[in-house]
Amino acid sequence: MLAAEKGAARNTLDAYARDLDDLAGFLAGRNRALVDTTPADLTAYIRHLSEAGFATATRARKTSAVRQLFRFLAIEGTVDEDPAAGLTGPKLERALPRTLSVAEVERLLETARTRADASRGPERIRALRLHAMIEVLYASGMRVSELVALPRQVLTGDPRVLTITGKGGKQRLVPLNSEARAALDRYLAAMAHPEPDAAPIRPSKWLFPARSAEGHVTRQHWPRCRARQPARLAPRLREPPARSRRRPQIGAAVPRPRRHLDDADLHSRPRRAPQEDRHRAPSAGAAEN
Repeated sequence: MLAAEKGAARNTLDAYARDLDDLAGFLAGRNRALVDTTPADLTAYIRHLSEAGFATATRARKTSAVRQLFRFLAIEGTVDEDPAAGLTGPKLERALPRTLSVAEVERLLETARTRADASRGPERIRALRLHAMIEVLYASGMRVSELVALPRQVLTGDPRVLTITGKGGKQRLVPLNSEARAALDRYLAAMAHPEPDAAPIRPSKWLFPARSAEGHVTRQHWPRCRARQPARLAPRLREPPARSRRRPQIGAAVPRPRRHLDDADLHSRPRRAPQEDRHRAPSAGAAEN
């Protein structure tokens, strides 16, 4: 149902599969078959998750997986009644995104660029790849999971933008600035003409190939890549920074990139009327009344 009707991404499907395996193991410990599950069993499961110390977000996701499973089984007629109909999970607190300052962004990009310039031999390809990935991630605002799975053919067409496929199989345009394009060109040139002592590179359909089961750099490998950056910055390389003096160089016809907001006011307060509107002088009719 998640894949066919909702178009869920592979990572989402894998997470839900693990959650349902966990539920099945819990029910097996209570000698309860899935079709015989009662609301009391599910309440005990949610309590078990809390006592086991799972994070709030994890418990909320597992609760969602349980509700969707039994809703599907009820619709299909596998169970007579939905035992998860009244099941409630923990409330998630909406945290503001953490961002980097302009100085930290410049330091991050400069560090990646310097290491790419200084690298030689087998490390050069990896250093150039990391630099290109950071530049593209910063310029485009895409997710890390989208970045690592970019196909090679994404570079065809307008060099100022990329057409990427996001969650639910939806496509969108993201911009590339000149620095990101230059980093990609250096990386691709080194891939096409590796140094004599570098290992041979196999042809790949992926933009950032790697020796993994998927054939490309994985989202799980990304933390190890960014760990090579300064300790102050590496843990925060999850989403692109919000502000910088470097702007994507794109034409007027290209959609503007998504903006990553980092002001608390923009997240939590309603938009107010302009100052001049709130203090506007009364109209002539109002003055006469």
